[in-house]
Amino acid sequence: MKRPYPFKLKNMTAFNSSQIPVAVDTYEKLSAWCALVLNTVNPDLTTIEGPGSPVRTAQFGIFKIDQTSKTNLFSRLSMELEDDFAYYDGPLWHRVKEFSTTDAPSELTA
Repeated sequence: MKRPYPFKLKNMTAFNSSQIPVAVDTYEKLSAWCALVLNTVNPDLTTIEGPGSPVRTAQFGIFKIDQTSKTNLFSRLSMELEDDFAYYDGPLWHRVKEFSTTDAPSELTA
């Protein structure tokens, strides 16, 4: 049987698409949900991005903008790529290395 990916899948924070809440119906909501899950299951995981202190791998927060009185969601992910990502013909997301094997909490998958 041919694998759908040209590389061996590793133990990632795997999920079943049925775990994505039904209300997640836009890319923006999906991005926010993914950032929230990864931040929740990896609260203390850090990565080195350059000289200086390590940064949190998955960041998520809410902040108010004084100038507009609006509230925004902030998310940031730092995901390491496989060494051969530049030579791979497929989608870039296939070359992202896993950084967690923790399941999403049930309250985030309802």
